[in-house]
Amino acid sequence: MAVSSCHFVDYDHDDTSGSAGLFRYNDGDSCQEYSDDRTFNEGENVARVSALIATLAAALSILLITVEFCCCRFCCSRLIVGCGLITTEICQGLTFLFYGSDTYCDGNILDEIKNQEPCSPSHGSVYSIGAIIAYFLCGAIFFCTPKPTPQCSKNDIEAIDEEEYQPATPIHDPKKWTTLT
Repeated sequence: MAVSSCHFVDYDHDDTSGSAGLFRYNDGDSCQEYSDDRTFNEGENVARVSALIATLAAALSILLITVEFCCCRFCCSRLIVGCGLITTEICQGLTFLFYGSDTYCDGNILDEIKNQEPCSPSHGSVYSIGAIIAYFLCGAIFFCTPKPTPQCSKNDIEAIDEEEYQPATPIHDPKKWTTLT
């Protein structure tokens, strides 16, 4: 939501006001994509790239959790998912570097956060904060719960009929033992 929103920041300069997002802006009537010839400063570029990385890391983490739950267990899956969720949280937090925009804000990110002038948070910023909290909660729940038995293994275990189950015969049958005399 934060990536596709054209309302990440609301700005109010002397002569213009409006809303801008990471990849689109509001021209007053509708959301428009930025033109190809628009140049972004370093903070804007980091915010844009980290929003994409956060989305991809979250998707890959969810995919890995789903595959592990449905099919099979992976070696080091908790480590991989944990790193993915931490990466997602950090990158989602880096989207707030957009407040350092020279075009919409005055370029001083600390002043923007403190005074909220000329930029103030909009819908996309709220979505971004919500995403950071959600990723943190997912990570906490993921690490506090036991590793699940895959669904296909549960079905295989339930399908075994008691009559078909034969315990393994011992290698050495004590009835056949003989004593040396």
